[in-house]
Amino acid sequence: MRMFPNHLVAALGLAALLMGAAVAPALGQAVHVRGGGIATGTSVSSESTDGQRLISQVGPVAPVGLGTADDGRTLRSGALFAFSARARSFVVERPGPVAPGTAASIRVLVDSPEPVVGAQLRYRVGSGSLESVEMDIENGAVSGEIPASAVTARGLTYFITLVDAVGAEFRAPRTGTFALSIAVDEGAIVRGDPLPGGQSQGAYRLIALPLSLDNPAPGPFLTANLGPQDNVEWRFFELIEDERVREFPNTADLEPGRGFWLIAREGGIALEAGAGRLVDLDAPFEQDIRSGWNLIGNPFNFSLPVDALALESEEGFSLRSFGPTDWNNPVGSPVEELTPFEGYALFNEGDATTLRFDPEVEEDEDALTEHQQIADAIAWTLQLRAEVGREAHASVVAGVAEGASDGWDALDHPQPPALFEDVALTFPREDWEHPAQTFSSDVRADGADGYSWAAELTRYGDNGPARLRALGTDDLPSDWAAYLVNDQAETAHDLSEGPMDISGLKAGRPLPLRLLVGSTAYLEHELGELLRPGEVVLDSGYPNPFRTQVHLRYGLPEEQHVRLQVFDTLGREVALLHDGEASTGFHEHVWDGRDRSGAPVASGVYFVRLQAEEATLTESIVRVR
Repeated sequence: MRMFPNHLVAALGLAALLMGAAVAPALGQAVHVRGGGIATGTSVSSESTDGQRLISQVGPVAPVGLGTADDGRTLRSGALFAFSARARSFVVERPGPVAPGTAASIRVLVDSPEPVVGAQLRYRVGSGSLESVEMDIENGAVSGEIPASAVTARGLTYFITLVDAVGAEFRAPRTGTFALSIAVDEGAIVRGDPLPGGQSQGAYRLIALPLSLDNPAPGPFLTANLGPQDNVEWRFFELIEDERVREFPNTADLEPGRGFWLIAREGGIALEAGAGRLVDLDAPFEQDIRSGWNLIGNPFNFSLPVDALALESEEGFSLRSFGPTDWNNPVGSPVEELTPFEGYALFNEGDATTLRFDPEVEEDEDALTEHQQIADAIAWTLQLRAEVGREAHASVVAGVAEGASDGWDALDHPQPPALFEDVALTFPREDWEHPAQTFSSDVRADGADGYSWAAELTRYGDNGPARLRALGTDDLPSDWAAYLVNDQAETAHDLSEGPMDISGLKAGRPLPLRLLVGSTAYLEHELGELLRPGEVVLDSGYPNPFRTQVHLRYGLPEEQHVRLQVFDTLGREVALLHDGEASTGFHEHVWDGRDRSGAPVASGVYFVRLQAEEATLTESIVRVR
């Protein structure tokens, strides 16, 4: 691609021949020539396989004129450009950058053995349907106007179809479309979802700008929307190699196709993109990426189906979105389209260095059918969710699907990068032949009577115990159950009975867990006495000593009536935690350190007594304040 001096480019808008040449003539635009050559002060010719010849010359500006070449008629634009074809030739005068709401005039100069009797200007706004207007024909020139209502901040492409007196049809450009260059002012593009506000995980958002800013430096955009730099009021990050992050002011420019993390303490801010130019829609947009995780965004100001994304190597990728509190469920709620101004995390499974966004790809019925076939093949999924505090969340998805593999397949998604490490929950799979080693989904082949997933729970900082709950237990086969096993504590929790709390986690140290899902026979075989103890048992409580709450766990070999109480050192009942029937297996109750009237008890030693039909057991616990 050669950039022309402005005085030459402004002299004439040019460019399409039947052979598909496209030249953008407007001030400041690049000139693209396919099938020919460009040289300063000299003429260059190139003949295509269909006998057409393109002659190009750059020199002093001269009026448009017609000349003759040895192979037929030649249209010359002085010394600027000359196009040649055996039968007909034409020049398309294309407008320079226009503002939304401004009509765009298109003019075509035609030289043909037969007069042109019909012409249509066909255009598409964003990814919408084709519209058309009739063009006027006068003295070999065809002219038409794209209405102002069609020139919007979504972008626009167009092409011209012409018919001559003998019914021959031809098109400019021969293939593809022209892009209308659209310049937008500040405030023309606004993010549809205002920032939530806060300082926790749920306040983070992934953003990406759907245009090329006049000033791509992040500083003006951030300060205009969020105020002067202040790490308390807002923070801005980009993802770099090895899943590390770089924080503003050291982040890269705000280029289209690139995603960033943003968090603001004040909620309700509607981000405005700023002044710039829309990305042209006449060709796929290309974005450099690296192996592993990348933060990307839709470069166009309209929604794109996922099918519009492709790696140059045609290798696979995993795509994740974030919000409102956590990453999306990649199996139950996959990303199906890219929304403008939203960022996404993309895992590049291979060595591809270029990601292409094709603005002309549309979601078709076949693609939707494939998505539906995947959904129909899934027998069930179970989402295991970890929570620390009110807004720190992480989750994994286990499931079974017809045709799935017990090894890695397209239903198994890598664990996305973490910026806010309050809590992490992953499936470690170093045994898979995949560049990622931790995953957030693992879907197995159908047909077994039970399944086991190894998981790891990691808490960062000191935010209290982690609570794990399961979503989807009602979708399991009628005689199946799901248990979460903590082998270190020798506990197995039936997830259908509610969440499981885990205390005493060491910051940054993964706790291995097992998720078991299956029939009664499978679970009894896998869990043994963890599922059904041989006698009545009462654990000593955890944590012990405790400050705010203590978990009290007991097990029964069969269903019976039990009474679980807390006494002080004088033998007075402080709390009654359970008095009634209890099923076979293990049960857990949480005492919050309050007496029967709701008042907090003093520091000291207390006794937990389990009175069952077969035995009475007592354990001591210590309250510290």
